[in-house]
Amino acid sequence: MPPARATWMIGPAWDVAALAFGWLPFYLWLVVGLGLGAQAFGGAPLSKGELEAATAAAVLAALAISYVHRHYTFVVVYGDREVFSQRARAYWLAPALIVTILVLAKATAGLSPATVAGIKLSPWQIALFVTGAWNIWHTLQQRYGLLRIYAGKLGGGTERPEQARRDRALIWLATVSVAVALPLLRPQLLAGHVNARKAARVLAPLAEAWWAWALLAALVGAFGWVLLRWLQHELRPRRPPGSGRRGWR
Repeated sequence: MPPARATWMIGPAWDVAALAFGWLPFYLWLVVGLGLGAQAFGGAPLSKGELEAATAAAVLAALAISYVHRHYTFVVVYGDREVFSQRARAYWLAPALIVTILVLAKATAGLSPATVAGIKLSPWQIALFVTGAWNIWHTLQQRYGLLRIYAGKLGGGTERPEQARRDRALIWLATVSVAVALPLLRPQLLAGHVNARKAARVLAPLAEAWWAWALLAALVGAFGWVLLRWLQHELRPRRPPGSGRRGWR
């Protein structure tokens, strides 16, 4: 009789604490320590100065954690000759290109920025925006990768390409739904930074637009449908790999 397949990366306690709820201590620090969003739990709202200071501290801590952990990944690529040789040209050229672009952007930071929808944008600010967008992409794709790792360990059909498509659709529909819902339902969350406040003023008319609410309803509906289909395939009795029909059904 073959040994049972290990469906956890390390173990249930570690996986749940570190992977599923690893964000919880940081969130508790934001609410309890900094007071961000504490009014939702009965706490006193922050003043404008306190809100800006708390937001700055939260962003600084998040960026510090993000940038520190990345240095360990360099060892995986640049410290492994076999891995590095697979894409040596890209591993040399990509960092050089990115550093060059950032140096040029920083050098133009003092120039008069262009104004787009009431928001001043310089090349350096655009570089920061791209970095933020990359952080979002990287984080979501990381979650997708974790789902795929567990699917491969679990087997029984969850490792199939159609379930991978459901994984990706579930993650991105949830993200887009939150992005659309934020300026409609909680615009005050954009009050922590000067450019975020400008963006909030630009997006404010959306709260009065019927099509914005219709878009949100469509996105939430699509997310609910994909979630239902995802759960149906995740919770169904396991079947041997290679069996069963293919498709989204």
